[in-house]
Order: sequence, then structure tokens, then C-alpha cells
Amino acid sequence: GGKKHGGDYKSSFIGEFSRGPSNWVLEDTEIRQAIGTVNLDLTQAIVPDREVNIIVTGGVGDASIYLPPGLPFKAECSLRRGEITVLDQNESGSNRYIRTQSPHYDSATQKVNIQVHWKIGEISIRQIR
Repeated sequence: GGKKHGGDYKSSFIGEFSRGPSNWVLEDTEIRQAIGTVNLDLTQAIVPDREVNIIVTGGVGDASIYLPPGLPFKAECSLRRGEITVLDQNESGSNRYIRTQSPHYDSATQKVNIQVHWKIGEISIRQIR
């Protein structure tokens, strides 16, 4: 890795982590959640001119990320048991994995790199059209 930007780090055992949809400046974010819900709404976030990393790891629960239209992103999601939905891709069952990348990701200035690794539950990444 290169130099670390400020960024948010949040770890909790049980509970809910929610951010957005209000105007907020998107920073590198790492969330560890043992049991519970993670909800990130980036539809009105202010995205800096760089690659922003969002890492969500957890045990049991639901993770939902909402992206604004046209924001290039790359996503890597894995799940031991449950369901993953990334845009129009859907996988459910055991040991599921989805990896996707917007067509112009590499050349984009503003972009988001999302990693969600969950044990049991549901992962959902949607882009508002």
C-alpha cells in the first residue's frame, strides 16, 4: 500500500453502522462488524479525486452499499453462506464470490474500491440510476 489517507475505522461487536445519504466527504473506510447491519449510502457523498477504499468485514448480518449513478467502482465480495447482489449479478448459497469493475475504472479520477467479506448474511451493492 501507499500512504494512508485519514480515513475512518470503525469496529464493533453488535450493532448497526450507517452513513449517508447526506452530503459527507468520502474517506477510506474500514468497518468490522461481528453481528449486525452496515449501511453506506454514497449517493450524495463528496468523492475525492482519487481511489477511495471501502472495506467491510463481518460475521453475521447485512451489508448494503448504495452508489451514485456514473461513479466508477470496483467490488470484490465474498460470503460463506447467504446472498450477494452486485448491480444485476446475484449469487446465493455457500462460498459465494463476485468480483466486478466498471469499464473505465482504471482511467477514472474519482472511483471507489469496495471489498466486502462476510461470513453469513446478505451483501448488496446497488447503483442508483
